[in-house]
Amino acid sequence: MKKQISVLLLACILLGCFALNAAAYAKGDVSGDGEITAEDARLCLRKAVGLETYEAGSDEYNACDVTGDNEVTAEDARLILRAAVGLESLGVPAPDPEHNEYEILRSGSFYATGRLKDSDGTNQPLEIAVTPDSVYMKTDMEGVEMAMLQRGKKMYMLYPAKKIYMEMSSVLLDMMGMTTEDLLDVSELGFTDMAPLSEADAVANGEFNGQQCIIYTFNSDNGSREVIYMNGNRLLGFEEISAGGTSTTIIDSITADVPADKSAPPKDYKRVLMLTFMREMEGILS
Repeated sequence: MKKQISVLLLACILLGCFALNAAAYAKGDVSGDGEITAEDARLCLRKAVGLETYEAGSDEYNACDVTGDNEVTAEDARLILRAAVGLESLGVPAPDPEHNEYEILRSGSFYATGRLKDSDGTNQPLEIAVTPDSVYMKTDMEGVEMAMLQRGKKMYMLYPAKKIYMEMSSVLLDMMGMTTEDLLDVSELGFTDMAPLSEADAVANGEFNGQQCIIYTFNSDNGSREVIYMNGNRLLGFEEISAGGTSTTIIDSITADVPADKSAPPKDYKRVLMLTFMREMEGILS
């Protein structure tokens, strides 16, 4: 996520950076470089006329056979060329330009559930809600569900199992090396600054979390990349890739309807002081 979100993640010790790579040699990606280009169409056509020796069942052969008829023909090359210029999705439904789950994310007001997955396959559950003036995140902290909520310039830590919460005082923030000035301005989260899919620098077919998808890549001036994975109108996930690592989020569900108890401390939770909050957690995280 954006830099400001990392302040919340650090404060709650909620998240880290995880990597999940799209599969190489997706349909149409004959060269296996992660993109579908005219070069892939050329290689496929060469195979169709016997100038390439890709064995049946090989990654290159399967990438060529976009029609799925177990043959490589000029029709496969034609479809790959169309995919290279954005006129074909090679069997994966393309999103509606205006009504898709990525647009819900871009709206800056949403409620999503999902997971973070590291390179070892470890799943970390994630629940996030964003409104114009609040951010809520919940995940496992050493196997215990914890949540962080920021509303305006107030930050709360919530313990769902005990239905209690505490306000992060200036003293506690100071202990964490933070001040209220470090808290994010929700308007700066950056979701509304994300570019529409039509402005992607590269579009390719591939696989994400076991599902075929269309991959949209956005390059930034500082060398980082944002990658969006879509199957039709369904947002499968996204990741940010920079010199510091790769942060990947798998989306299980996303909606524009944010529950009231995700934008303010739940009414059935009891507000407690820091010592009481920590005492309730005593022994759990030791």
